[in-house]
Amino acid sequence: MKIVRAVVMGAGYVGLVTAAGLAELGHQVMAVEPNTARREALAASQVPFHEPGLQELVARNRAAGRLIPAPAWHPGFPAEVFLIAVGTPARPDGSLDLTQLHAAAKAIRAGLEASPPGEGAGRPLVVLRSTIPPGTTREVARRLAGLAPVAHNPEFLAEGTAVRNFFHPDRVVIGVRDPGDAAPLLALYRPVVEQRFRVVLPEGELVGRGAPVPVRVTSPEEAELIKLGANAMLATRVSFINELARLCDRCGARVSEVTAGIGLDPRIGPAFLRAGVGWGGSCFGKDVQALLAAGTARGIDLTIPAAALGANRSQRRWFANRIAHALGGLQGKALGVLGLAFKPGTDDLRDAPALELIRLFLAGGARVKAHDPVAMARCRAEYPDLPIGYAESPAAAARGAHGLVLVTDWPAYAALDLRALRQEMAAAAGSRPLLADGRNLFDPAAAEAAGFAYLGVGVPGSGEPGTEP
Repeated sequence: MKIVRAVVMGAGYVGLVTAAGLAELGHQVMAVEPNTARREALAASQVPFHEPGLQELVARNRAAGRLIPAPAWHPGFPAEVFLIAVGTPARPDGSLDLTQLHAAAKAIRAGLEASPPGEGAGRPLVVLRSTIPPGTTREVARRLAGLAPVAHNPEFLAEGTAVRNFFHPDRVVIGVRDPGDAAPLLALYRPVVEQRFRVVLPEGELVGRGAPVPVRVTSPEEAELIKLGANAMLATRVSFINELARLCDRCGARVSEVTAGIGLDPRIGPAFLRAGVGWGGSCFGKDVQALLAAGTARGIDLTIPAAALGANRSQRRWFANRIAHALGGLQGKALGVLGLAFKPGTDDLRDAPALELIRLFLAGGARVKAHDPVAMARCRAEYPDLPIGYAESPAAAARGAHGLVLVTDWPAYAALDLRALRQEMAAAAGSRPLLADGRNLFDPAAAEAAGFAYLGVGVPGSGEPGTEP
C-alpha cells in the first residue's frame, strides 16, 4: 500500500475521526487544529468528546508518530492530500457559514505559493470534507487559482458509530471536475475501498468485509447534493413515521406493527422508520435547512424538506403536551429525564430533543432531574444556567418524581429494573407514576405490570386513547 502524506484541517467530530482513521491505515497525517485546548488534548492523546473507539485510535497512532497535531500547516510537511473538515455552522437563515472553510483554503494557498511542490511532485489535491452548499467546491477552486484541484468527498459518519462508519462505509462519493483528480483520494482510501484492514478496538476487531465498497465519482455539484439530499431524505422518513404514530394513537393501532408492515416493502425498507420524540444532532436539521436555503437562493421552494423540519419541531411539543395532559398539568410536578445526548453513543447536545423537552417542562412549572451515561458533564459546562438537577443514576432521577421521561435510548436503559424504579417514585407519585417513553424502548405490558402508567409514541392504550391534548 502506498503511504500518503495527508493534512486534515479541523479536529472536530469529522476531522478527528478522519485523521485517526487515515493514520490507522498507515498514512502520515497532520491534524491541524487552531483551538489550543483541543490541540493540546490531542497532543496528549486525549479526545475532547465521546466517540466509541476513537480514543484508542488516537492514542495508538500518536504513539506510532503517524498522527501529528499542529496549529497550522507548514510546507515542511509536504502534503499530497489536504482534507478540509472544519465547521460550517448554520446561519439564522439556514444557509451555511463558510468562513472557516475559506480560511483553511486561504492558508493552503498561502503555503503552496510560498513553497510550490518540487519538480515532478505533482499538485496536491484539496478535498472538502465539510458539509457544504452546492457551488462551494467551484468557489474554492476559483480561490485556489489553479494551485491545486479541488474535490468534494462528503462524509457519512454517524455520531456514536463514526469509527465503524469510517472503516465500513456504505459508499465513497468523490465529486471532481476531472475524473483523474480522484486518484490521490482513492489511493488514500484504498484499504477501505478494498475492505482489506484489521483494526483492534476494546469492543472488538474491525476487519474488512470482503466485498469492495461502491465508489461514485461525480461532479462536485452532484456530490454536494448527494450529502444534503441523503440527510434530508432520512430526516423526512423519521418525520413521516412520527406523524403517522400520532394517527396510530388516535386509531388504536400499534405503530411498531404499522412500520414493520411498511418496511417489508422492498421499495421502502425498514431503516429510519422507528417512531419517537424526534431527531436531533448537528446534521439533519442543519442539512435540511441548508438544502432549503440552496433552493431559496435559486428560486426553488422545497416544500417536502420544509415539512419534515416542521414536523420534527412539532413532534417534541406534541410529546411534551401529552406528558402534561397525562399528569394533569406540569405545575409543581417533579420529572426525571433519562438521556440528554441527542442519540446514544455520543455526548453531543446539539439540537438534542431532551433539552427542548426540559425547557418545555420548566416553562410549565415542573422541576427536573436528569441522567445520562456520558453527557452530564458536557451539559453542565455548555448550559450552566439550565436550572435542573443531575442524577448519578437512573434511580436517582426517578426518586420522588411524578413522571419519568425516557428521551435517549441508551442500551443500558433497556435493562433497567422497572419495578425498582417504580418503588423510587412511589412516595411522590402515588399508585401509578407516569413512564413517558419517547423512544418506545420499554415493553408497555412490562411497564404497566411494574405499576406505571405507560405513555409511548403510537402505542395503543398509552395515555388516554382517542384524545390528543
